[in-house]
Amino acid sequence: MSPSVKHHEFVDEPMRDKPVSAIAGIAHNPCKILVDLGYDKAYVLFEQFLIYRKEKWFIEWLMAGTFLFELSLPSILHYLFALL
Repeated sequence: MSPSVKHHEFVDEPMRDKPVSAIAGIAHNPCKILVDLGYDKAYVLFEQFLIYRKEKWFIEWLMAGTFLFELSLPSILHYLFALL
């Protein structure tokens, strides 16, 4: 599923208990790492985004902890900023 389709499906309804894998840009391996770190739900990752309050700090934390590629970051950030 393309990130844009995944994004539209995600934002069309409330976040509630959607899994972190529902966020556009988060592939299988980084998703597994996030779940292992306790970020199993999309709202938990969104809370972390709000805690850091700065895009740069969140990106550094996310890339260091999950080995996400920089190409995935625009999709993830687009989704998170859309929730604000």
